[in-house]
Amino acid sequence: MGPQVQFRLVQDPPPPGPAAALVEGAIQLAAEAGADLLLVHHGLFWNGRLPWTGASYRLLQTLIGQDLAVYSA
Repeated sequence: MGPQVQFRLVQDPPPPGPAAALVEGAIQLAAEAGADLLLVHHGLFWNGRLPWTGASYRLLQTLIGQDLAVYSA
């Protein structure tokens, strides 16, 4: 049998919906809701590759610290 995927619904607080952009507020809402995955349209490389300093470093640090994956499309 192939790999198994388990999904967990978080009822309190309600899980956030998908976010348009990967911003600190969206990350915090997802983390507070206990999400494992954040779906966004504008991901980490929307403005091209930037040095991982300042605000972009804090976003990445928060994602790793919260064990939160990101999918952007």
